[in-house]
Amino acid sequence: MTASIRSISGENMSQPDEADRRTNRRRSRDERLLVQVVSAVGAPELAGATLPSRTCDVSSGGLGLWLDRELAPGVRLELWVNVSGLPGKFFLCGEVRWSRSVVPDYLHGIQLIPVPGDDLARWQRCFD
Repeated sequence: MTASIRSISGENMSQPDEADRRTNRRRSRDERLLVQVVSAVGAPELAGATLPSRTCDVSSGGLGLWLDRELAPGVRLELWVNVSGLPGKFFLCGEVRWSRSVVPDYLHGIQLIPVPGDDLARWQRCFD
């Protein structure tokens, strides 16, 4: 039996222009996770920082992330995602594609990137 990630009800907070370019269906989801900044062009002080976060929505190819600070497009992230109802955590890597202020936080669009040793294939199977 394959586990799947189901939607929760909630407002779609996606960027309109980004939504037009998406190839994967998003599902509203509120999960807590830790984000480690791998590299931050233009903000080297963030490299290595671990930030608490929440998801807004998820898909097989990306996530909507809430953070208490703005990250610029191009920032690379390592994500440890724990999805309620599924065993274990998912180790994923991604890149910030856009961000916007939604007081008091910032919403970020993250595109997942395959890297050796990640759980991207297992994550994507949850959306089949």
